Amino acid sequence: MKEIFRDELTGCYNRRYFNYWTENEIKRCRRFSTSFVLMLFDIDDFRNINNHFGHLEGDRVLVRFAEFLHDNVREVDSVV
Repeated sequence: MKEIFRDELTGCYNRRYFNYWTENEIKRCRRFSTSFVLMLFDIDDFRNINNHFGHLEGDRVLVRFAEFLHDNVREVDSVV
């Protein structure tokens, strides 16, 4: 996928891709009378990680979390 759709730090798809994907997925699901699942994650108190340990450590947490997600989703799933 084009680089404009990826976050430079984590390699995850970004909001631009999310908007594109969601619109198309909704159309596909309506056409074929199927559904899809959207999971949202929130890293509790992430601001405290940045404030206490610094932004470099916060970046490491984000990268590790993204790696975990990529390693644990099916090939047909997207991490956005």
